[in-house]
Amino acid sequence: MNDLKGPTTIILKDLKIQFYIFTAITLVLVTIYNMVGYYVSPDNFYPFISGPIYGILLFLPFFMFGDAFKSTIGLGGTRTNYLTSLIISYSLFIVSLMIVHNVLFQLSELITDKTGSTTHIFHFASLFGASNALSYFWVDVLIGIFFVGTGTIVSAALYRFGYIWMLGIALGISVFGFLWFTLGDMSGILKWTLENMYLSLHLLGGLGIVCIVLTYPLIKQVTLKL
Repeated sequence: MNDLKGPTTIILKDLKIQFYIFTAITLVLVTIYNMVGYYVSPDNFYPFISGPIYGILLFLPFFMFGDAFKSTIGLGGTRTNYLTSLIISYSLFIVSLMIVHNVLFQLSELITDKTGSTTHIFHFASLFGASNALSYFWVDVLIGIFFVGTGTIVSAALYRFGYIWMLGIALGISVFGFLWFTLGDMSGILKWTLENMYLSLHLLGGLGIVCIVLTYPLIKQVTLKL
């Protein structure tokens, strides 16, 4: 098997199906919301279309050790090849999906302007002071990287250590977080986050990248489970 071409082709074959499905779902949502805004004209109508796209980016990594992984290893590929191909494929998937998301968002805004509809699609970028199409797209990409990164490392840890160990780790982190939140002084962190929301978003994107990098030692020696 070619070092990266084979695994990337296998992964992209699955992602292409997901891309078509969630593009169609988002298009249907935009159509329905614009019909409601035009024919019903409710006041303060700010529907949300990002849920399905963000959802698939968060949960998709939990299928990373499915048929694509088994096929790659079975055809002679290495775990390093697979993870590299996964990063390439996920990057293409995030960018493609966010392009579609923002094109449909801008199309909805255009329809609203031209028809007098009351529909104004809510976009997360509005919370971060984004003011143009490029910044809207960039906010989506950062959120996508964070979701995919955290989902990938959790999925790898579950596959490597099993659910019992991960449940214990999650419980320990939850207890520590609860004690820190209730007994510690969070005001400074919360204030800084609210005052620097755009920077905080970039830090989340960076955290997603770090999580993906840390996935490598988790799956480097992982055994293939049938």
